[in-house]
Amino acid sequence: MGIAVFGAVFVDIKGYPLSQYIPGGRNVGRVVQVHGGVSRNVAEDIANLHLKPTFISVVDESGISTDVLDRLKRKKVNTKYIRRTADGLGTWLAVFDNQGDVTASISKRPDLSEIETILDEYGDEMEFCQIQLNYLDWTLQKADEKYAILKERGIPVWVMEPVRGGKLATLDDTAMATLHG
Repeated sequence: MGIAVFGAVFVDIKGYPLSQYIPGGRNVGRVVQVHGGVSRNVAEDIANLHLKPTFISVVDESGISTDVLDRLKRKKVNTKYIRRTADGLGTWLAVFDNQGDVTASISKRPDLSEIETILDEYGDEMEFCQIQLNYLDWTLQKADEKYAILKERGIPVWVMEPVRGGKLATLDDTAMATLHG
């Protein structure tokens, strides 16, 4: 199986103002939809390095899920272990201000329970699995549950995003004082 990545697929819906952003008001702008989800992004990035990863995930029955699967296949990602379920696609809706900062967002999480079934059926084919794992995502992104699922099946874990793109590398004064006692 080679490199395996498991996790969610999201569709990111992003709104950008065309003129001065008015918080709480109506804003004319442009809206874009892009394939997202950290794990899906990582699987595609690995494929861009010609390493032919396997992606273990779920999507729903929508056309956007078909688009996601088609793109991954074109990138040479092994999609054999992706299942379609009723609630398998996550959605992130975000509104950005004129500086490109998120001013509001809502995230609809997908139901990933089918991944356990996939791992029960095919986990013995996996050499290791890469997951997003750090102290912030331990409960926020359910990394603790993902880690437990892999550990129960004896699948070695490779950690990605240990400092969450650098966001966890710089601590404020209070956190530093706690660490230094």
